[in-house]
Amino acid sequence: MGLPKLYARLMLNHSDGENDVTGEVYMQYSYDFEKRRAAQVWEFILDQIVTCKTPDEIPNLEELRGRARCSGLL
Repeated sequence: MGLPKLYARLMLNHSDGENDVTGEVYMQYSYDFEKRRAAQVWEFILDQIVTCKTPDEIPNLEELRGRARCSGLL
């Protein structure tokens, strides 16, 4: 369900030894949602940069973060 691996390890009473049975067998979460969101943020940021008409219009990192937050992506 996306909870930290530690929780599953504790529930299954597994140790954190050399062979990570919890990660190899029980953890099948692929982080698709998180990867998709990261790709959406990256697309938004690139669009903000490449649509500028001049280099002087390119927003700085703090402005880009603010715009991403306002867009609901962050």
